[in-house]
Amino acid sequence: MYHFEDFSDVNNPDKQVERMNEKQVLEWFNNPESGLLEMILMIFKQFFATIWHYFDVLCFILGMIAGVYAAFLFGQAQGVLAIAVALFLVGWLSEVVTAGQKGGD
Repeated sequence: MYHFEDFSDVNNPDKQVERMNEKQVLEWFNNPESGLLEMILMIFKQFFATIWHYFDVLCFILGMIAGVYAAFLFGQAQGVLAIAVALFLVGWLSEVVTAGQKGGD
């Protein structure tokens, strides 16, 4: 039917992979020698290490968002003022962080 099937191993029974049934999958999953559990734990450890690296920045941003939202509940003028203060703090903190680093322009 398709041109690529003429030159591929799609219909070659010697090259097809045997599918596992549900019992075989559970045996593979529960087998401590498969390394699956260690791989899953490693993935989660790396994921949480990455999140923990940026956790303080994430909390700072979420705190700013909550503060601006609370200010808008008091009124539009207070909300706009809160946005100005939040942007000022973000700009000031970015300058403070980069001033401590050596190198650059």
